[in-house]
Amino acid sequence: MDHHHPFLILLSCGALAGCYGEARYHSELAEESCVLYEDCGVMEAYGHVDLAGCISAAELAFDAASADCPEHDGAAAKACVWGIREMDCQALEDQSYPEECGMVCGTGD
Repeated sequence: MDHHHPFLILLSCGALAGCYGEARYHSELAEESCVLYEDCGVMEAYGHVDLAGCISAAELAFDAASADCPEHDGAAAKACVWGIREMDCQALEDQSYPEECGMVCGTGD
C-alpha cells in the first residue's frame, strides 16, 4: 500500500505556482494589504474602520474583479503577495506596488 506523506504533498504543492489559486490569492492579498494599511495608519483613508472589515471588503472586491481576469498566473500572484508583505509606508504612499501584481491576470496590465 502506497502512502503519501501529507507534509510532502503540501511542500511539493507549495513549490508549484499552479497550487496558488485565485481564492488563496484573494484571501492573502486582502490580508497583506489591510495589514499594510493598518501598520501605516491609513485604514480610514481607504474607507475601513478595522482590520477585519478591511479584509472582508477587500476579499469581496478581489472576488468581483476576478471575472475580468482571463488567465490567473499563480507565480505572479504569489510574488505579488510577498511583495506587498515587504512594502513599507513610503511605497504605499507612492503607490509603488510590486510589478508582479500587474501580471497576475496574465495580461501584463
